[in-house]
Amino acid sequence: MRRIALISALAVTALVPASGQKDSKYSRKLAPYVASPSRVVELMLDMAKVTPQDYLIDLGSGDGRTVITAAKRGLRAITLFRSGGTDFFPCDRFFSGAIQHWVSSSHYNARQVEARYGKRVQVIHNGVDIDVFQPSQKDADIRASLGAAPGDLLVVSVGRLVGWKGTRVVLQALADLPANVRFVVVGTGPEEAALRAQAA
Repeated sequence: MRRIALISALAVTALVPASGQKDSKYSRKLAPYVASPSRVVELMLDMAKVTPQDYLIDLGSGDGRTVITAAKRGLRAITLFRSGGTDFFPCDRFFSGAIQHWVSSSHYNARQVEARYGKRVQVIHNGVDIDVFQPSQKDADIRASLGAAPGDLLVVSVGRLVGWKGTRVVLQALADLPANVRFVVVGTGPEEAALRAQAA
């Protein structure tokens, strides 16, 4: 009861959808897959002025037509697969032999990919461009709109609301934190309703 009362009394959570638009038919996917026409692939390679002395590194998405087209031109094509989750599909193990390099942004996801394909995965963590994102002057109006007083510590999470990101764990921990700690969650996803209920 103490944890729920504190969360309610502190008003520590504001669940704000990343977009004001309603969920589209792609709301449960990271992005729709749209194949590049073969002519567009040819034009991309022409614009890049690639030669057989160049390497083409494909990020492992799509149907492989970019790699195939590059190989036909004599380029040394390398396929790099970067997994951002368990976005597996039927028969995907048959394609794993065509991938030379496996990359993930976390050790957690790397273990999932290794278990699925039996391949060694290199972890390269996501970075932040510090020339673009830098601490700056606090905006009192924005903080006030989020329910934060001048002396409050504002903790912000931005991302898709899925269970493995652990947002519910932060909500649980807030009950034991000082009263001036506020938690703002920006995003939407399948866990939104459960998180709203937990924060109420």
